[in-house]
Amino acid sequence: MKQQHVDDLSKSVMITDRIVWVGRVLPDDDFQCHAYLILNGNQSVLIDPGSIVTIEVTKQKIQEHISLNDIKFIVCQHQDPDITSCIGGLEREINRDDLQIVSHSRAFALLKHYDWKSSFYAIDQHQWKLDAGDGLNLEFIFTPYLHFPGAFCSYEPASKIMFSSDLFGGFTDSFSLYAKDMSYFESIRPFHQHYMPANEILVHALNTLSKYDMELIAPQHGSILRRDLILPIIEELKKLECGYYLEPVYYQNIRSLIQKNNVLKEIISTMAKSALFSDTIIRVKDIIRRVYPIKLILVYLWDSEGQVFFLSSAEPKGKRKIEDVSLHDLKRFQPFREVFETKKPCIRNMEQLPGTEIPSSVVTFIPLITDTKLAGIGVMVCDEDAKVVSDDDFFLKLFSPIAYAAEREENILDLENDRDRMYHIAISDPLTGLFNRHHLKVQGEQEIARAQRYGYRLSLLMLDIDDFKMVNDQHGHQAGDRVLQSVAKNLQEQTREFDINVRFGGEEMLVLLPHTTLNEAWSIADRIRFGIQNSRFPDLHEVDPVTVSIGVVERKASETLDMTIARADEMLYRAKRRGKNRVEGKTP
Repeated sequence: MKQQHVDDLSKSVMITDRIVWVGRVLPDDDFQCHAYLILNGNQSVLIDPGSIVTIEVTKQKIQEHISLNDIKFIVCQHQDPDITSCIGGLEREINRDDLQIVSHSRAFALLKHYDWKSSFYAIDQHQWKLDAGDGLNLEFIFTPYLHFPGAFCSYEPASKIMFSSDLFGGFTDSFSLYAKDMSYFESIRPFHQHYMPANEILVHALNTLSKYDMELIAPQHGSILRRDLILPIIEELKKLECGYYLEPVYYQNIRSLIQKNNVLKEIISTMAKSALFSDTIIRVKDIIRRVYPIKLILVYLWDSEGQVFFLSSAEPKGKRKIEDVSLHDLKRFQPFREVFETKKPCIRNMEQLPGTEIPSSVVTFIPLITDTKLAGIGVMVCDEDAKVVSDDDFFLKLFSPIAYAAEREENILDLENDRDRMYHIAISDPLTGLFNRHHLKVQGEQEIARAQRYGYRLSLLMLDIDDFKMVNDQHGHQAGDRVLQSVAKNLQEQTREFDINVRFGGEEMLVLLPHTTLNEAWSIADRIRFGIQNSRFPDLHEVDPVTVSIGVVERKASETLDMTIARADEMLYRAKRRGKNRVEGKTP
């Protein structure tokens, strides 16, 4: 294909027999924008028409070939103003009812704010194709996040030209419509490092585009690539580190920048491969240490109930609950409060952090921010006397994958809380809060088996509220419920944490006492009986004290749980027969 000199670019340039470059060369601008016209009679296609700055020249070049009214399709490969801001005025001049704006539906979410009158043609809702008539067909290749979520390229199969939007574009010191040689890659490099989010995303798109037979690549910026340059430049782009915005300060230390990018990539890879958050934190600490002098990473997160948890790269045991710190407390603790309020990193000299004891150190606090919320707070504890330069943007990028892992951990915490609540409901009596018979069956038989295996003593007491039917008949069932709750509370106060208190049925309760002899069990039972006898029940007349009868037994060797319960039940009824409000099973 014959190339024209820069001096000829005041006119349109025929790239093929039906594709025309109709852009404008702006003087002293290293970010030239291109517009392309596909000639197709009164169904012609204009690709990335340009901005208000360039459109007058573009219209003149279009009219070297066709009338503006012959344009039926305007393709916008993304929504930025350098390719779309001219369209409002252009559509008024084209003035045809069937004019269509062709783009991705994600772009339309923004483009609709221009209030154009033309209809939208969403490529992702039309099998990624456009039939423009007269044998002209365009195929669209999705290149998400390069540099817009809905970005795409347009391919014209007949000419084998790929209109690549921002891909393959470059900053050019001296403009050339066609790239001369591989030196053009040095124009591509800074452009892609600025605009493309990650090497992995870029490589995915390049591999997809490589499947097409391309005679030319016509980018929106920079220079057009001939066939002989396409594959070599693709291979160089695949090696390119990108995804980090190159502010001027970083040009002074490219080696440091590349090192930071490698750290980011390795952290993302580590997060993707690690199942346990605690293991991930340990590995991430070692990775970050290559660029920052840290000795410890801490992560604070919380569940929906406001309970704070803590993970440390020095403790491989996983997350630990901070018993005396709630989310409300954490928000009051400086500099956590500052991070909650500003959502920005901060560096402080600290002597103590909640949940841990550290020597005086430089500490960096980083908000763990996901798409929807602050999921936690990351803390980098640095070596003593470390000199750490604030680098908020990098810190946020560094901890971004950790933020999503923290959000996942919070979801796990909430699921664990839900599971614990459901389990507690399943094993508890809803009125008294004591365990139910189902839990007694499971835990009781396990306790019996342990007592048998290790040879320790185990006792059991059965308790029944005396004349409880009379309480219900004279004072009502609500009063009876409150009596049951009070007796259950007394039971819990007089027994140990590892004893098993059960509502056995109705007004009957049971206590399983591991590591307890018959004499010890009898003493516990009598304390319970005495405490209930002397309790006050506001719903009842004082002349009607509440009393209980209790049967106590010690498990015999080889005796099952049911057999022990049956003997305790016999002792209980002996107490009933002998006058109630007494303990039977051993004479004091």
